[in-house]
Amino acid sequence: MGLPEKYSYLWTIFKGLPFGVGAIILGIGLFSNTPSNADDLQIVTGQVEWYGDKNIYIKEIDASGKVFAIKIGADFFYGEKRKVETKLKAEIPVAYKNKSKITIWYVDNKTIKQLSINDRIVVQYKPYGTAIFFICFGVLITVGAIIYAIKYKSDIGLKK
Repeated sequence: MGLPEKYSYLWTIFKGLPFGVGAIILGIGLFSNTPSNADDLQIVTGQVEWYGDKNIYIKEIDASGKVFAIKIGADFFYGEKRKVETKLKAEIPVAYKNKSKITIWYVDNKTIKQLSINDRIVVQYKPYGTAIFFICFGVLITVGAIIYAIKYKSDIGLKK
């Protein structure tokens, strides 16, 4: 086994395997910390007072970015995913014009998880998508790293 193969083996053991296990742990943590249904989220109901693009600052990751925001009462709410923003950009101007009743289910950072306009759900709450992704991704990386490590263990002079 040459130097590139030894490096790949060591990368697998010291980087790939911990990364996969870390992704599994993150997925399990997300799964256990995510509310199981929309009833467990915070709710606000009212009419849209303002909507449009707004710059927000997220102190947890020390970054800012432009999001599509909706103002109801004194608070601004925004969608965290492009798919949600696309739906909001299509529906909210009409709701604003018609002075429709908006209900938003959100989490502490004012991220919209579910939204309804006049009791018609526009954005559906899907709680476990991210958690399932990280668990599956972690399992895939971990199993791949284990198979690779077992396959090449004897090639670099390690005994099984």
